[in-house]
Amino acid sequence: MSLKCAVQLGIMDIIHKHDKPMTLAELVEALPINKAKAQSVSRLMRILIHLGFFMKAKISKGEEETGYWITPASRLLLKDKPLSVASFLLAMLHLVLTEPWHHLSAWFENENSTPFDTAHGRML
Repeated sequence: MSLKCAVQLGIMDIIHKHDKPMTLAELVEALPINKAKAQSVSRLMRILIHLGFFMKAKISKGEEETGYWITPASRLLLKDKPLSVASFLLAMLHLVLTEPWHHLSAWFENENSTPFDTAHGRML
């Protein structure tokens, strides 16, 4: 869901359009978020770095300051690219499709034919 959040907020696109690594402050300023929640952006980015969708990189050659930069994996999620899989990711993580997984144990216990039927009360 962290990746879904990043795609919905356009983090990959914002950093890509910046054309160089972005500091946390620059990213927070560019994001369409409630600025009172800015401290949570670093937590989100830490998860996404761990997953390989972003990396820390030096802002410029002579400086020690680092910023967030995109990886080959995150390039696949840029919205304006012809080979983008961002729409596919959002579709696969849509609540209608993920909700049945939360009802899997109930499905095993009832007479419904699918977990989707258990979650939504009707067939797909």
